[in-house]
Amino acid sequence: MASCQDFEVTVHTSPGLTCGTFSRLWLNLIGSEGETPPIAVNKGDCQLLPGSSCAVLVRTEAPLGRLLLVRLRLDARTGFPDLDWHCSRVEVCRPSEPEKDPEHQVFLCDQWLRPAGGDVELRSGKCALTLEEKRNLSK
Repeated sequence: MASCQDFEVTVHTSPGLTCGTFSRLWLNLIGSEGETPPIAVNKGDCQLLPGSSCAVLVRTEAPLGRLLLVRLRLDARTGFPDLDWHCSRVEVCRPSEPEKDPEHQVFLCDQWLRPAGGDVELRSGKCALTLEEKRNLSK
């Protein structure tokens, strides 16, 4: 039986005056054994304001394996200005067993995302062999 996993994901907006947006941000975590469905990051009180961060808890139904990529997508929201957004980075923390340190990965972005620009996939700053990045979806 597959066990679910929890990830604490924090998305950081760059500090420049025009870096924020009212658009909806979606993210997927992509691992060596699968990926999450799109998850809305900025819902409720969490806004993508300049210099801000939004944290979201991602709970998976099945193990993702080794975390390889974070996919981001920006969608314009009806009734709000259609503004580009400048993402600084995404941090993913996977809590572990009580006696071990949690696994922490940083996915640097430092680029503009546009609602009409499609998906952006971020790699971790951690070195990995190409062989280790292959996804095993045959299960």
